[in-house]
Amino acid sequence: MDAFISAIPNEKRGIFEQTKKYVNDHFDGVPRCKETEWKGHRFPPGFEAETAKYAYEELGVEQNTVFLASYPKTGVNWTSGIVSQLLYGPNGLRMFPPLQKMEIAEASKFQLLEYLPVHPKCFETHLPENLVNLKKIKKSGGKIIVILRNPKDQVVSWYHFCKNAPFNSARYAFSLDWPQFFSDYVQGKQITFMKDGEWYPDHILGWYKHKDEDNVMFIYYEDLKRNMKQEIRRLAKFLNIEVDDKRVEEIENATTFSVMKQTSHSNLLKLNLFRKGEIGNWKELMTVAQSELMDKLIADKLGHTDIKFIYEI
Repeated sequence: MDAFISAIPNEKRGIFEQTKKYVNDHFDGVPRCKETEWKGHRFPPGFEAETAKYAYEELGVEQNTVFLASYPKTGVNWTSGIVSQLLYGPNGLRMFPPLQKMEIAEASKFQLLEYLPVHPKCFETHLPENLVNLKKIKKSGGKIIVILRNPKDQVVSWYHFCKNAPFNSARYAFSLDWPQFFSDYVQGKQITFMKDGEWYPDHILGWYKHKDEDNVMFIYYEDLKRNMKQEIRRLAKFLNIEVDDKRVEEIENATTFSVMKQTSHSNLLKLNLFRKGEIGNWKELMTVAQSELMDKLIADKLGHTDIKFIYEI
């Protein structure tokens, strides 16, 4: 990070400071009660539709750039840690967080990318697939990793995140009464980058259209939990990176949930992004009726696909 900061020329320093301030204000509790919209998709406070629009229309994509696509609370920070180990070696060098998370902060931040000594770049996004310029990514030889998690654990983790987040935006944007939160969630009333009436399975369906394309890989949070070494090897093969058994074990040890919780950037820890990370925690909060409703809604939405979730182990 020091090399990146020192490489920024004086005329760009203001952009760096402005970007850092935007993120620090957001993390430190300054309420951002402004939601934005692009193409009918509603962006929660703290995320910027104009930034996503700029990335789609104007941002150049370097050769072999990697994109991690996910719905909130499905494991992107964990997967990013693994991918960073694969791309950048055992030191686990990672991108400047506001630049890595595509739709956070103002679009001027992208002027700093050329000074970031990280190749290939690795971006994270919660956007649905129609707001990501997939043609541009494929043309550049870019790779897309789509992360899935069972929706019962996802919604419970999402609820705890919104409830415990150290900033007021989540309290403004979402009801923190669990029954109402769940009801709003499955009716597509929450502001989560989707159109009104759309929710997690709609996000999945958008990306599912590209599941068999050669530059797209799907990975399940639950598979990472059950057989992390196997999934590290799958990711390495997809990214054309050779790893032996020793390196796989090193990556596994460096990116377990507990290690990530201890070593992640301080701003990520402030956000309570790492809570429990277990499979089946939904049973602690979700009622039988809510569980059965979720089963029905997911079957209605995804029953025609080969998407299969693991809800407990």
